Amino acid sequence: MLLACFPEAVARAREGDAPHIIAVYLNELAQAFNRFYAEDSVLKAEGDVKATRIALVEAVAQVIKNGLYLLNIETLERL
Repeated sequence: MLLACFPEAVARAREGDAPHIIAVYLNELAQAFNRFYAEDSVLKAEGDVKATRIALVEAVAQVIKNGLYLLNIETLERL
């Protein structure tokens, strides 16, 4: 659900000339993802559950990357 809020956060940041809105959103998304990742196994899941969780991980990564781009913060491909 939080992923779907990204366009709204960007629009609010643009309208209010307030880039901190994107930063706050990305922080909330990262915290939510951290809770998910700690509670639900991604690679040990089976079948469709595994595929769905991997897709969710990829979607979160893309949204974070897009948000950081809007804030003019470079991202690394790998750590």
